[in-house]
Amino acid sequence: MALLSLVYVTWIGVLYFKQREMLFPGAQREAPDQYPMPARGERVWLDVFGAEVEAWFLPRDGDRSPELAPTVLFMHGNAELIDDFGDKFWVFRQAGANVMLVEYPGYGRSGGEPGQDSLSEAVRQAYDYLLTRDDVDANDIVAMGRAMGAGPLCVVSRERDFSALILQSTFTSITDVAARYLAPSFIVRDPFDNLSAVRDFRGPILIAHGRQDGVVGYSHGVQLSRAGRAHMMTWNCHHADCPPDWPEFLESVLDFLRYFGLMKTGA
Repeated sequence: MALLSLVYVTWIGVLYFKQREMLFPGAQREAPDQYPMPARGERVWLDVFGAEVEAWFLPRDGDRSPELAPTVLFMHGNAELIDDFGDKFWVFRQAGANVMLVEYPGYGRSGGEPGQDSLSEAVRQAYDYLLTRDDVDANDIVAMGRAMGAGPLCVVSRERDFSALILQSTFTSITDVAARYLAPSFIVRDPFDNLSAVRDFRGPILIAHGRQDGVVGYSHGVQLSRAGRAHMMTWNCHHADCPPDWPEFLESVLDFLRYFGLMKTGA
């Protein structure tokens, strides 16, 4: 029994000191100096606790009316960079929506360190930046998060007026994920309580999850959808390969938002 106790205490110590390396593996990825900025994209630097964090503003395609356009504020997963998504949102842009991609602090070319506070501050700064633009409809800013990227968006959904939440392959909370590894809640530094944020959100919510997800179990998506009275999309896919058809997924997201009277431009 004493040996088991020692092993468990050692395990808890490893989890406590290594948890951010486990949660934010993308911080170890090398980002190219020549980043693949899409056509007409604008590079924006956000001030996150004194560190410069990169974001890309991708304006809608074409010359459209009305002048103000809906905007999707997107946060990628924890093993990805904004470089991976620059060319992935042409469906939204062709439909008349702007897209804002926000990098994690400490990732790619961005300064700072990743964590709940810094990621959430990056989202706040991005949202507030959008309000300064004359081509953004302040009443139609959609939060779209992939896996870990949903966490800071859920945090900020309590403080800023997102018109909808689109949450893909994400968790109820990091505390719940940690329990799978026998980690007690008090050692979790970045809890990201998505479940309570979804429960309190009053706008439309879309949950997308793979039934075979072995990283963030399908049950997390089911719990989120029930808590938020949300629409749920599912596929027979895992985690990194979900959704299986990205453009088709974005078309479904557009249909969902239009059903609720959002994304009116280009409808």
